[in-house]
Amino acid sequence: MTSVLSISAPGSTVFAGNGAASAALARLLNEWHAALVRKYPTRFSFVAVIPLPYTQEAITEATYALRKLDAAGIGLLSNHEGYYLGNSNFRPFFKALNDMSKGNITVFIHPNSPYLHVNGTLIDANPSKPCIHLNVTHRADVITALYGSGLVELYFDTARTLMDLIVTGTVQNYSSIMYQVPHTGDSFPSIIDRFLSTSSADTAAVYKILQTRFWWDSAGPTYPHQVQGLLAYDISKSQLIFGTDYPYGYNYNATLQSILRTSFLEPSDIAGILSSNAREIYQIRN
Repeated sequence: MTSVLSISAPGSTVFAGNGAASAALARLLNEWHAALVRKYPTRFSFVAVIPLPYTQEAITEATYALRKLDAAGIGLLSNHEGYYLGNSNFRPFFKALNDMSKGNITVFIHPNSPYLHVNGTLIDANPSKPCIHLNVTHRADVITALYGSGLVELYFDTARTLMDLIVTGTVQNYSSIMYQVPHTGDSFPSIIDRFLSTSSADTAAVYKILQTRFWWDSAGPTYPHQVQGLLAYDISKSQLIFGTDYPYGYNYNATLQSILRTSFLEPSDIAGILSSNAREIYQIRN
């Protein structure tokens, strides 16, 4: 069975403001993945790391990874240096993917911590970061947050970028691109009706896109409860796939057992989640 590998946050975005360095790191990571796939061709495939927000560098790397390294898809973050995926500067990148895709390019979106641009400086906008305060003795104490970004904030960032992709028409306009979203959509299902009610987007058309061009993975404690918020939008179980969040994620065996024990899944649904649905979206033959 083939596993599709990806790089989690921060991807190649560790050199804020330096497009050349981000592109070089993306190339290094993609070449490493490709070498691993060549060594174990029946065990692994990969989605390529892309150096957004540097649009031309991103197009160059996507083209190289897909055509030269045989990447199975493209990996993006929910935001790249604080810019969400519906940003108008990214349209040439999505157009290039759409033109290359011939209906079979998949974009995997992994959440990232939020960032803000303040007075020309990129700052971490995660509200759960440790903070400093003065106690009664006027001694500065470091107060450790009770929750980390991986527990809460990443769920919200996925929702922000999916909303951005839809409200800006990016998903609708570049219709040859498929999407994989982790954690059964994170907090996105809970805001779909709310943002569509104030958007000019065609609600019925958006629902259809979410039902046919999006696949939703199981990483984390998402079964049997969280996934039902997604299924309420008539998402077919054939759009559900297995994900791990390895090496950072939740107990992987517990995730698997939760799927196996979910009462509303038939054996055929489980078989699809664990294998055949992902084979379809990534066109895996092994």
